[in-house]
Amino acid sequence: AGVYTLQDSDELVIKVLPQWLSDDGSFAGRFDRQMEFVSQLEHPNILRPYDYGVSNGFAFVVLPYLSDGNLADRLDAGEAFTISQSLDLLDELAAALAAIHTSGMVHGDVKPDNIFLDRTGKLQLTDLGLASVLRETLHLLGRDQVVGDPRYLAPEVWQGEAVQATTDVYASGILAYRLLTGAYPFNVDADARDAAQMAHHAATPAPTSGKNPELPEAVDPVLQRALARHPGQRFRSGRDLATALREAITGEVSPENQSSPVDYTDQPTNRSPVWWLKRIGCTMLLGIWLVLIVFTCLMVTVLAQGEATFDFSDRPGHAIRVFDVQSEDKRGLGLSIGRLEEEDDDRACIRTTVRYLMWEGSNEPTDYCECYNRADGEWYRGPEVDADCNPVAD
Repeated sequence: AGVYTLQDSDELVIKVLPQWLSDDGSFAGRFDRQMEFVSQLEHPNILRPYDYGVSNGFAFVVLPYLSDGNLADRLDAGEAFTISQSLDLLDELAAALAAIHTSGMVHGDVKPDNIFLDRTGKLQLTDLGLASVLRETLHLLGRDQVVGDPRYLAPEVWQGEAVQATTDVYASGILAYRLLTGAYPFNVDADARDAAQMAHHAATPAPTSGKNPELPEAVDPVLQRALARHPGQRFRSGRDLATALREAITGEVSPENQSSPVDYTDQPTNRSPVWWLKRIGCTMLLGIWLVLIVFTCLMVTVLAQGEATFDFSDRPGHAIRVFDVQSEDKRGLGLSIGRLEEEDDDRACIRTTVRYLMWEGSNEPTDYCECYNRADGEWYRGPEVDADCNPVAD
């Protein structure tokens, strides 16, 4: 995206997304819905948009102007953060992610470029919702490419799977490693996407002690868990990660993180179209497979025994019956469904609907009603009735 300052304001900037995104006709509506949801989030560590919209095919977001630049600019310029400053930033990032995840969203693109520090030094997380909109739009346009900085992307992102809360935890682990050591856990270049993908899938993070001797060995297992390849093996939340790092380094727990952590594994997440297509496709195939099995078993029974009956009760005809029709002038299958029309202590009337699937002869439908009286534990045919179960006069 392009970010522009405004001539008549030194407090706002406008971020403009590429016009080709509007090649997807549903992009504008999807963008507006996502930004409306984001604008409702209120948290001191989340930078909310002042305004947003789509004009002449360009989607834009109006944001507060933070003159100190983003965290990526400061890190790339060689600015070093103390261990204490790093832990404080990670606490604030964890608080922002907690608000996002409990709202049912996932950031999906946590990286220094999307983290700013305001004039008081407080962390501000930006670009919430844009990554998910971009991923979905790329998919709908047939451009299945990975979105985000390859140095911060979890293995599941490379595989095209749905992002989740633990995806943000993984990116937070990369950021924590860089803040504490000044380096990346995997030695890859931002432009070497293939090498980055291989590193996230197979490489082991280098020990932090070799890059910052002030860090205790207890930091390494914490970061290794945050960077676990399988999402289920990571910390459940950024708050858990920040707490574990602070305990490993200082033996203390941040006041912000002393409360019981929220289990984000059961929180709803933004599912990608690929995820939904896979699930819907598998469900449909399973349903078709089950229908074929049931139909095959039913036909074998009908052909072998002449009929297949599924009783609803002990009342005569109160059942579903599939039967074979074979006569001199008819060939096919019949289906009868007997429904209980009325009943009292001594009498029950069953209305039966019969339909035919004939490949020889006529297939006229038939409806009739039969009533039965109970006596001595047996059923006996009752008085004559018509198809609607109304008594026929003698």
